[in-house]
Amino acid sequence: MAKVDHYPAEVENALAHYLTSDSSPFAAEVRKLVHKVGESNLTVAAISTSALLDDFTLADESVPSTTTRDQRDRDLDACTTRVHQFCGHQS
Repeated sequence: MAKVDHYPAEVENALAHYLTSDSSPFAAEVRKLVHKVGESNLTVAAISTSALLDDFTLADESVPSTTTRDQRDRDLDACTTRVHQFCGHQS
């Protein structure tokens, strides 16, 4: 399972949040899935990437994009590689 996050510097915090947060519906679903299939049968990762370099709106706040084109391309390649690995493909 991969959760793609827009904040590269916060990816470890995001992963911890998605796995442990009591207030996140997504985290609750992840915990249900882990319980259902077993921890050893599920890999969870947070991967920082964004296909768009535009600023975006989060709630009522405009968040400026700080990702460069080169970083975006590296992040997308890394995300693609990781998803292929999850599917059992060699990179």
